[in-house]
Amino acid sequence: MTSVLSPRLAITGRSLSTAVLKTNFKRDIVYLYQFPRSPILPNLSPYCLKLETYLRIKNIKYEVIESYRHKSEKGLVPFIELNGRQIPDSGIIIRKLEKHFDCADRLTEEEKGIARALDRMLDCSTLHAIQLDRLVKNGHIFASRPVSGLPLPRFITDRIGDRMAGIMGKRMRGAFGKLSDEEIKDVLKMDLNAINSILGEKLFMFGEVPSAIDCSVFGHIASTYFLPYRQTLSDVLDDDLPSIKGLINRIRTHYYPEWKEPQ
Repeated sequence: MTSVLSPRLAITGRSLSTAVLKTNFKRDIVYLYQFPRSPILPNLSPYCLKLETYLRIKNIKYEVIESYRHKSEKGLVPFIELNGRQIPDSGIIIRKLEKHFDCADRLTEEEKGIARALDRMLDCSTLHAIQLDRLVKNGHIFASRPVSGLPLPRFITDRIGDRMAGIMGKRMRGAFGKLSDEEIKDVLKMDLNAINSILGEKLFMFGEVPSAIDCSVFGHIASTYFLPYRQTLSDVLDDDLPSIKGLINRIRTHYYPEWKEPQ
């Protein structure tokens, strides 16, 4: 799945990468092309955060190449290069990495089915419902320098935020049609409760070992929960779903030791 809109892309285009960019690559090193890091998060993009988390969980050697300009030959961000070959789309990338590094999750057939259904819910429902508070209503904060890291004055980031809010609002309405804001929030709450029901009291979605679906959950939830403004998602996790909050904090603490609270 491609990334959601980034602040810089609201005002600039990107160059389509059809050729391998890293020509002096090292064998079996993953070169991860993603948006630059945020002062708040390792990445504002849920898909960039998902993919980097997967690489860390599976202990796959990688190098991050930050860029607002590059996108894959399919027009997607993030993408990787591995042994001189470009691979786009976070879901496809994970499947290719599973085969190449022989690191597929050890799940039952039932767990695989649940993981697939949950992944599609995150991509097709949760992602869009989150945007109401994340961007549509707070685009100016999301695009601001303290959050996005864009080295621009406030009057410019405010304009970028307004444009992003408009673009994401159209995408959200395309997903939910004529649902009211409150009904969209209810959809988000139902999605979060579904995640919580599967997680239960376990450390990770399917037990004591994190799997690819934990990376998907973390990417979507953490990239919004840790933003410095209140949202429906953060209220629900803090007040009603401590298990999901515990999951994302567990992954953050263990796999991102360098990720500190902003001063």
